[in-house]
Amino acid sequence: MNLNVFFPENLTIQSIENNEHQILICLKSKSSTSYCSLCEIKSHHVHSMYIRKPLDASILSNPVQLKIQAKKFFCLNSNCKRQIFTERFTGFLNTYRRLTVRLEEVFLQLSLSMSAEALSRFLFKLGYERSGDSLLDLLRRIDSTEKEIKNQSLTHIGVDDCKRVI
Repeated sequence: MNLNVFFPENLTIQSIENNEHQILICLKSKSSTSYCSLCEIKSHHVHSMYIRKPLDASILSNPVQLKIQAKKFFCLNSNCKRQIFTERFTGFLNTYRRLTVRLEEVFLQLSLSMSAEALSRFLFKLGYERSGDSLLDLLRRIDSTEKEIKNQSLTHIGVDDCKRVI
């Protein structure tokens, strides 16, 4: 089976390792150009490479760790404040995130049905170490889900769902 179909076109699988704790999938960017996130000018001048290690949705009940070799580019716009920028994987892996978009969606849907601390314990049993606070942060960060949350009828509220005021 070709697993490349589950990843963006600009990423290619270099290796897959399976141990008793997780599946490690090493990916490499094949993009030769990228757009500056500030001025949106296209650049082909590679500055350096770096590694991102996000978690992805599980395969056969095994957690998946990705190891993505991505590129940094020089911005070609001399008036741009950002001289060096990193390539983006929009729709797959958001900026500064340690979870892929699809895994964030899974965690988000689960967090709407149980408390953050209960979900944290459940995810630990599945091999994903996430604190209740990080799951609450996920809920706070995703603006698009606000409408979904408001439209759901709440029947229970947990202690960890309340903000502490001193």
